[in-house]
Amino acid sequence: MATQVDPPNGVKNQGKHYFSMWQTLFEIDTEYVSITPIGRGASGVVCSSVNTERLKYIHSANFLHRDLKPANRYVESLPYSQGISFSRFYPNSHVLALICFRRCSFLTHPSKRISVTEALQHPYLAPLYDPSSNPPAEVPIDLDVDVDEDEDLGALL
Repeated sequence: MATQVDPPNGVKNQGKHYFSMWQTLFEIDTEYVSITPIGRGASGVVCSSVNTERLKYIHSANFLHRDLKPANRYVESLPYSQGISFSRFYPNSHVLALICFRRCSFLTHPSKRISVTEALQHPYLAPLYDPSSNPPAEVPIDLDVDVDEDEDLGALL
């Protein structure tokens, strides 16, 4: 996990915190409450951070609820439709690509979509992914966000 460290030049900027994670130094604005390591990728350490103040504003304005939930409810309320085959729109595409695309994208309920791990194991994508060059994260990843969290960044880590 991340550990709080002194700034590299010894001069701390107001509103900034410094963390070291996997031998990488991060300068984080105070407004970002939680920093979570997701894993290592081609560009180095991948982290997730949430700006809770902006999230609170979005939720207080009912932006997410007003725009997304009713749209999902409307789509789910429609009568069942067999749908249209993607091959009709993409006649030159590989059949495995179309199957993978359909399983990844066009399901309104996230729990019914395939996971990233399942997608990488799909016959169409499997030849493109080498687990030894980009291994999965070594720690469990929790991307849940608690917008009521008002704790100090240092206390969280």
